[in-house]
Amino acid sequence: MNNKMNRREFIKRSALIGAGTAAASLLNACVPAATATQAPAATAAPAATAAKAVFDWKRFKGEKIEALLIKNTVGDLLVKYQKEFEDLTGITVGADTPAEQQQRQKLAVEFQSGQTSFDVVYYSFHVQKRLFGKNKWVADVREYLNDPTMVAPDWDWNDFSAAGKAWSTEAD
Repeated sequence: MNNKMNRREFIKRSALIGAGTAAASLLNACVPAATATQAPAATAAPAATAAKAVFDWKRFKGEKIEALLIKNTVGDLLVKYQKEFEDLTGITVGADTPAEQQQRQKLAVEFQSGQTSFDVVYYSFHVQKRLFGKNKWVADVREYLNDPTMVAPDWDWNDFSAAGKAWSTEAD
């Protein structure tokens, strides 16, 4: 895999992990804290180290991204708070929220073609996680999570339960 990444690909992958961790936190409210399955540990930079780095919410100000969401509770919340995200980051978001079955088909077709009409996607991990992993449509983003210039100083991977981590990551 090429270690150099363009801005569009970075935003796409960052949003995938952002959507995954946001969804994982919702799941954590419904799942017991301990499970038998553990995902490999991914660690973010310690808060003390991250606080020394320069993190800027407006780093990508002026950029525009297209988001492919799902018409469901999570998709509705992401759209509801879209303006707050845009004000915080300076990134303009175009959001499409088709029904889940249509969105699943669109994802498979566009990812397989290599030409997506979206930069950011929210997908159903419980249905598509293995398909996405097998086809290499997801990326290991631990490098970005460990970069204090890319992650807010108060973000900590260890704030998520073992169940949330296992649900939002691939086995490898």
